[in-house]
Amino acid sequence: MPVDLPRPAAQEAVPDGPEIVSLVKGIIGNVETLVAQQMRLAQREVAAGLKSRSAAATVVAAGLTFTLLSTLVLCAAAAHGLHWWMSPAGTDPATWPIGACFALVGAVLGPLGLGLIWLGRAKFRSIPPWTGLAENLFQESTSWTKPPR
Repeated sequence: MPVDLPRPAAQEAVPDGPEIVSLVKGIIGNVETLVAQQMRLAQREVAAGLKSRSAAATVVAAGLTFTLLSTLVLCAAAAHGLHWWMSPAGTDPATWPIGACFALVGAVLGPLGLGLIWLGRAKFRSIPPWTGLAENLFQESTSWTKPPR
């Protein structure tokens, strides 16, 4: 009479072929979803960084514009002041010579422009740098693949 020997446990735990295929498909689908989510997150971070940098650049550009205008007006003030100084006495009936008026406008525009440039620089310095964005893109999601320390 033949004796029934117990089957080894390793043979019983082997799943069927279609189950493995469905598990692998599920894993691949989850990885694809994770990669797509990471890409959308990176796009949003880059868009937010560009928006804040463009706002700071706008402030700096306005400051540079005011500073340039101030320089031009002060140059005109110097030219008119030189003309007034060279003119004979009593030829200008105005209370203030036109060169002084130009100098006053330039003295207002200059500090305004420099203040805007300073404000724009402060905005740029408050924005976190771009460094490591591409390197850290998948760092959080793949930390489980690294051995614990």
